[in-house]
Amino acid sequence: DTVEFAQAITYALGLEEPVVSVDDHATDAFQVYPNPATSAIMPVVPATSGDYIYTIYDAAGRICLQGSYANAPIQVQTLTPGIYSIALQSAKHRYRATFVRAL
Repeated sequence: DTVEFAQAITYALGLEEPVVSVDDHATDAFQVYPNPATSAIMPVVPATSGDYIYTIYDAAGRICLQGSYANAPIQVQTLTPGIYSIALQSAKHRYRATFVRAL
């Protein structure tokens, strides 16, 4: 189970504190509108308060765009048409979604 695995990793690495469980760092899905998008996307996350940093990755996992998200559209017109992943992270939440940058 997860607790035994965390204890084994803690022991193997010689750590004094237990490894944090996977559940403590879970990434939740969210919606991006419009999808597909041509010029801008609007993330819709359940927890709307707080400061978020966004990172957009291409299909190869390379970072294409980064910035602060303040509940306003994120401009994506500079991206080459294709499939992208966007991650939003705050001090308490992590979200990930996929969107298409259309022609």
